[in-house]
Amino acid sequence: MEIKKGDIVGRKSYGKDIIFYVDRIIKVKNGKSYAILKRNAL
Repeated sequence: MEIKKGDIVGRKSYGKDIIFYVDRIIKVKNGKSYAILKRNAL
């Protein structure tokens, strides 16, 4: 499963207590990708 911009994610280790959405994906030279998250304002 690949995470995409706009996906909704939660902190797995804390039982999804806080929900975030993926604002953007940054790909770096070594092949890794990082997701920039924004907190959901509900």
